[in-house]
Amino acid sequence: MVVMRNQIGSRPPRCQRRCSSCGHCEAVQVPIVPQLHSHRTSHFYAAPTVEYSRGDYISNYKPMTWKCKCGNAIFNP
Repeated sequence: MVVMRNQIGSRPPRCQRRCSSCGHCEAVQVPIVPQLHSHRTSHFYAAPTVEYSRGDYISNYKPMTWKCKCGNAIFNP
C-alpha cells in the first residue's frame, strides 16, 4: 500500500547539472519581485507604480518562486 501525502504549492525543480562549473546545485525558494509599470501622465513625467494583488497597496501576499542555486549564482530552472 502506498500512502500519498497532500501538498500545497508547487514541487521544487530538478537542478542537477544546471551549471557545469559547480558540483552541487539545489532548489531554493526566492520571493518574486513586483513588476514596476510606468504610466505616462505627461510628456515630461512618468510615474512608476507597483501593482499589488489587492490593488490597495496593503497586501500581505508574498509570492515565492523556485530557482536553482549553484554556489552563489541563482538560475531559472
